[in-house]
Amino acid sequence: MEHIGIVDVTTAGAAMCANAVVRHSADYFAPGVHPEFTLHSLSFHRYRDAVRNGDWEAMVELVVESVTKLHAIGADFVIIPSNTPHYAIQGAQLGSPLPILSLLEVVSEEARAREYRRILVLGTVATMRGGLYTAPLKERGIEAVFPDDEGQRRIDQLISLNSAEVTAQSPVLQGVLSDCRSQGCDAAILGSTELSWLLHEGALKMPVLDTMDLLARAAVRRCAAAMVWD
Repeated sequence: MEHIGIVDVTTAGAAMCANAVVRHSADYFAPGVHPEFTLHSLSFHRYRDAVRNGDWEAMVELVVESVTKLHAIGADFVIIPSNTPHYAIQGAQLGSPLPILSLLEVVSEEARAREYRRILVLGTVATMRGGLYTAPLKERGIEAVFPDDEGQRRIDQLISLNSAEVTAQSPVLQGVLSDCRSQGCDAAILGSTELSWLLHEGALKMPVLDTMDLLARAAVRRCAAAMVWD
């Protein structure tokens, strides 16, 4: 079975994704069986600084550095369970010694399969303001919708808080969501680990695309498919 390499940008997100790999394996393999996986983590401040500086070349170098180490210990392909680094996904794929599954492609393909046409994108300010999902969704005939500047600021502030201090019923959050629902979206992309913890379809009152969960499922599906062809 293929060995999954996980580039740990935010450890919370990587751990959540690893747990989802084990959970989704129950749909493809015998009880207790799951693909081998390895997490590799560089110091978070290096990724943080690259994002703050908008230095996507530096982001490419960081991802490739991590992938190279995962390659050395036997990983067959790699996933990056963090949204913002995917601004650099094309450069990272070109420089990587291993295939990298693109979170943007996985999520956008799921949106297409579900026949969504208008999707609310939630995440950090970097993810929302830069339009991370705009192009891959547009390629599939789907419109990406974002909160206004104030809504983006409030969502970003929520993400930065300790998750134990906030709930999906936060008045600030519900105010932003109410404004967004009025825009007629079919579903919402949860483009941040913290939002995966806080939000669910009941809180949003619309279907959700949980990016971490979808990426984990895609990785397990790839491992299962490789076994069929071996």
